[in-house]
Amino acid sequence: MCDSLQMAKKPNTEVTPSEGGNVSKPIKGYPTKVLKEVQLFVFALYQFANDGLVSGRTGGDVKMRNGRSRKMTVPALVRNAYTSVARGLLSTISANWNLLLTDNQRREWRGFSFQTANRFGVMKTYTGKLAYVRCNTLLVYSGQTPIVNPPASNTAPQSNILYSLDVDLTATKMWLDYFPIDTGSFVLVYASKPLNVGISRPSQSQLRLIGVIDTTVTGPADLWTEYTAKFGVPALGQRVFVQTKTVRDSAGIPSAITAIDGISHA
Repeated sequence: MCDSLQMAKKPNTEVTPSEGGNVSKPIKGYPTKVLKEVQLFVFALYQFANDGLVSGRTGGDVKMRNGRSRKMTVPALVRNAYTSVARGLLSTISANWNLLLTDNQRREWRGFSFQTANRFGVMKTYTGKLAYVRCNTLLVYSGQTPIVNPPASNTAPQSNILYSLDVDLTATKMWLDYFPIDTGSFVLVYASKPLNVGISRPSQSQLRLIGVIDTTVTGPADLWTEYTAKFGVPALGQRVFVQTKTVRDSAGIPSAITAIDGISHA
């Protein structure tokens, strides 16, 4: 994980780091040797088994899933109604771990776990406080009652099958045609703002929660009102991306994400 690892000849010498590195200082127990240059690689997610994919920050470089990279810049802190609600909800549920739960309930959550897939499709395990916050966040987003005890089952619901997304500007309709697999759940619907037709995959930061679908109601579902309230009316020929995530109404455990896109037409 290091570009270079060299040993300095002079002890107690502070050196200037290379781009993306930190200043090296003497290491206790090694009075005559100090790391002169260490290139730091942090916050990166590697998936060598999946075609060598890499995503995230590596030192002063940011790797993107499309294979390109860019110079690392500190992003601006976005403050709007959506991010304020999301941060407030996360803060409240996290605080409730200490304020509302008993020791026995916290012990039960620590013995509970469930898995979801990360952006490479690799399973990630949630347990303890992470599981409590994750489940309750999704329950609140889907309009359900938060829980204080872990679910009886840690099985994730099945994802919806998405058939098509028809953005009809003349009829002022946005039909999402889908087939609900797990009817005991709710579906969170995320969408991107209208994007150029040449874009094939938006960043996750461009997606916003626009509504919830009850899986007892068969598709198609009209997303026009919810979408235009969030982003406005798309221009002719723009591409819209939609992602769905099924959430079991009594547990808050999410399914894998399903995605689809459509081009606005008259």
